[in-house]
Amino acid sequence: MTEVELKFQVPPDARNALRDAVMARQPTRIHLRARYFDRADGTLARSGISLRLRLEDGVWVQTLKAPARGAADRQEHEVQLDTAASAEPDLDIARHAGTEAGARLLSALGSEKATGLQESHRTDVVRHALLLRTRHGIVELALDTGHIEAAGRSRPVHEIEFELKRGSPADVVTAALPWVRRHGLWLDAVSKGERGHLLAQGRAHADAARAASPKTVPEAPEALAREVVTACLGQILRNASEVAGGSGDPDHVHQLRVGLRRLRTALQELAPLDACLDPEWEAPLVDAFRELGRHRDQTLLDTGTGKALVDAGAPRVKQAAAATPAVDPAAVVKAWPLQDTLLALLAYTLTPPGPVATAFEGDAIDAISTRLDALQRKLRKSAKRFTTMSVDDQHSVRKRLKRLRYLSEFIAPAFRNAKVSDFFDHLKPAQDALGEHNDEASALVHFQSRTSDDPHAWFAVGWLTARQARSAEKAAKVLQAAGRAEPFWQGKRR
Repeated sequence: MTEVELKFQVPPDARNALRDAVMARQPTRIHLRARYFDRADGTLARSGISLRLRLEDGVWVQTLKAPARGAADRQEHEVQLDTAASAEPDLDIARHAGTEAGARLLSALGSEKATGLQESHRTDVVRHALLLRTRHGIVELALDTGHIEAAGRSRPVHEIEFELKRGSPADVVTAALPWVRRHGLWLDAVSKGERGHLLAQGRAHADAARAASPKTVPEAPEALAREVVTACLGQILRNASEVAGGSGDPDHVHQLRVGLRRLRTALQELAPLDACLDPEWEAPLVDAFRELGRHRDQTLLDTGTGKALVDAGAPRVKQAAAATPAVDPAAVVKAWPLQDTLLALLAYTLTPPGPVATAFEGDAIDAISTRLDALQRKLRKSAKRFTTMSVDDQHSVRKRLKRLRYLSEFIAPAFRNAKVSDFFDHLKPAQDALGEHNDEASALVHFQSRTSDDPHAWFAVGWLTARQARSAEKAAKVLQAAGRAEPFWQGKRR
C-alpha cells in the first residue's frame, strides 16, 4: 500500500509547548524499539529503502518502506509476527514477496538477494499519537522522542509526523499546517532509517541531492505540471532538510538554490498548462533564493573563484565591516513563508487535477517543445554577440540557458536516450563556462568595492579583469555549440 506522511523537526525552544499541546488531547502512548537492516555499503539507504523489525508495545512487526512518487508518499508493507516480545525474530525478506515494495527491495539487492544484510542501527522511541479530523479525512499525529544508536554513537530524536489514515492525500498538509505555524516546525525529508545509516558512518548529513527529471512525462497538461513540481520538490526538500539541520556544506546550499531555480522555471513556464499553479508561490521562493545567494556572496573565498585567487597568489584581503547582517541559511529554510509555500506545493502535487483545472487544450509536450525551439533560437543569436554584451546582459543569457536546460529536462524522459544525452552533452560546457564567467564578474565587483579600504584588493581586481575577456570568448564559443545541438524534442517519443 502507499503511505502518505510528512515529517517535521521540532525547534528546541518549542518542544515543551508542542508536547503540552499534544498531551492536552490525551494521546495514546506507544513504546517503539526497532532494528534496521542494510548492507555495510548502505545499498538500501541509497535506494531510499527502509527495512526494519520493530517491537510495538509487545508486538513484533516487520516493515518495508520504499520510495513512491514524491516526497510525501512511500510504498509500505507491514507483517505482524507471531513471536513473543522477549524473543527477537529473525529478518525474512520473503515476508514482503508479491508486493510492490518487495519488488523494489529485490531490485535494490540484485541477484544476491538477502546476502550481506545486517543490523545497521537501532531506535528507541516513545510515541504519543492521536487522530486529527480534517474536513474530508483522518490524519494521525505522532510525536516521537527518543534516540538512534549506531556504531557506539547516539543521536536524539525530537520530531512529529502526520500520516494519512483516511481521506485525500492533501489532508495531511491540511492537518499539519496549524501545528507548523504555531510551533515553527520545518519539513524533514530524511527518514530515521537514513539518519541511522549516516550515524553508523559517523556522518551528520547526507550528500547534497542533485536535480532529477520527472519519473513520468504525461501528455495531459495538469498531470505533467504535477510531475514536474514533484521532481523539483524532491531536490529542494532533501537539501533544505540538511541546511535546516545545520549542515555547513556549501554544496547543500548550492543544490538547494538550483532546486529553487528549477521550481521557479516550472511555475513560470507551466502556468499556461495548469490554472492550479498559484503565482503567489513564487515570491517566497525568490526571497529564499536571494537570501541564500547573499550567503554565497558573503562566503566568496570558499567558492571556486576564491580558491583560484588564492592559488594565483592573491594577498589576503581583510574582512570587511559587515554592511548587512550575515545570512543564516538554516534560518532562511525554517522561516514560515518558505515552509508554508513548500507545504502548499506538496498539497498541489498530492491533489488530482480537477475537471476544469485549465483552459489549455492540446498536447503539453508539444507546447513545451515549441517553447524550447524559441529559447534555442534566442541562444544562437546571443552567442554571436556575447563578447560585446554588458555584464547584466551576459547574466541574462546565462539564465536563459538554464531555462532551456531545465525545461528540456522536464520532458526528456519522454524521448529516446541517445539524442537526449547528446543534447545535454552540448549544453553542459556552455553552462559551466557561463557560470565561471558570471562568478568571476561578481567577484570583480566585490573586490572593486574593497579597494578603498584595503589595497590588497587591487591584486584580485587586476587578475579578474584580465580573465573577463578570455572567459567571455570561451563562453561565446561553447554557446555557439549549444545553439547547434540537435533538439531531441523534435524526435520520436518513447
